[in-house]
Amino acid sequence: MTGTQLATLIIAAYGAALSTFLAFMQLVRGTRGIAVYCRMAVAAAPGGGVWEFVVVQAVNKRARPVTITEAGLRMSNRRFFTQAASNMGRKPLPAKLDFGDAVEIRFDLPELEKVMTEERPAGVALSRAFVRDAEGKEYDSRLPRELREKGLVK
Repeated sequence: MTGTQLATLIIAAYGAALSTFLAFMQLVRGTRGIAVYCRMAVAAAPGGGVWEFVVVQAVNKRARPVTITEAGLRMSNRRFFTQAASNMGRKPLPAKLDFGDAVEIRFDLPELEKVMTEERPAGVALSRAFVRDAEGKEYDSRLPRELREKGLVK
């Protein structure tokens, strides 16, 4: 093999590797990438006292815009808990998320405790927090430890 043939082979291999990498990056950029976080939060109530919430946050980690249409807390019987409005106001849904955008949905903890202690069927517990996009795909997250300590999570 001559030096010219070797140089041609190296340039061809480099070009093939680079084009494969760029094609993979283009494919990844075109996919949905929603990260879901769930945590507890507290807010000062007007007139004194505090409001406790479970907050579900969805963050778009990719370049493709995604519209979030629903959020809730999934139960072990495949049903879910959701609220149209919390003490902090109406749900901000649907929400279009571009790269880096986030939306937070709050659920009143007293309402959640009421549903899970008074109205739930025997053996049913909360299992995951989730958000759903306009195409019907669900993204989920673990629930905060505080809900497990209250006996609401299995």
